[in-house]
Order: sequence, then C-alpha cells, then structure tokens
Amino acid sequence: MVPNKSEDSFRMKENQNTNWIYSSRELNVHRSVIHRLWNHYQWEQNTSRRRGFGRRRITTTADGRYLLQCARHRRTLTTMQLASQLSAAAGRPIPRQTVSRRLYEGGLFARRPVVCVPLPPAQVRAQLDIRAVGPRTLYGWVSI
Repeated sequence: MVPNKSEDSFRMKENQNTNWIYSSRELNVHRSVIHRLWNHYQWEQNTSRRRGFGRRRITTTADGRYLLQCARHRRTLTTMQLASQLSAAAGRPIPRQTVSRRLYEGGLFARRPVVCVPLPPAQVRAQLDIRAVGPRTLYGWVSI
C-alpha cells in the first residue's frame, strides 16, 4: 500500500513537534520559543534578533533618574504632582501609572497625599534638643 501524502505530512509534523519538545527540554526553554525561532529562521534565514524592536517605553532612563531625584528631594509630592512635573520637564505627557511604576522600580512605594502640620518653633527646638542628647539607656532615664 502506498502511503498517502497527507499521512506523510502528518508524520513529518509529528516528528518535528517531538524534536521541538526534546530541544526545548534540553535547552530548558518552552517549546514555543523553539517554534518561534524555527519560523523566524525559515522566514529570514537567520536567528539573530533585530535591534530596536519590542515594547516601546514612554520614559527614558534619564527620565527615571530625574523622577527618582525629584521624589527623594520633595517627599510630600503625590504621583499626580510628580507626573505633571515630569511631563513639563520632558515636554510630553507621562501617565500617573508610569510614574508610580518607575518609583516602584526605584524602591519608592506608596505616594499618598500627606498633610504636614507645621510645628511651633518651641516644639522644633525641643525635638532638636532631645536629638542632640542622643539615645538614652534605661539608667539614663531614671534621673529624669
């Protein structure tokens, strides 16, 4: 009996799939990665990636550094205020979510509006005096 052409193509495809599975296990990557590389190789005749492709970033690394610097210098700014400040500096709109993501990447987390009640000068002096004394031990507090 002569094999059918569709049966041959099915066997070749099945053999190709098992090769992808074995290759992916050996390289410790998902089989879809091998499949995409193979398709790319058949189309382009090479496996190297072209530079400049992928997801485009709204902010540059310099924008991220500027954002972290502003956030550290002015700790009471919210993400909306930081976003508007960065948008003005960069000359293009930058979303609040992007700003909060860049802050998270830089190690700065929740930026909520904070109400800072200014202390009277007497309390500021008292706090500075306490800090100047330094940490007290248990025996140092006994005399007070």
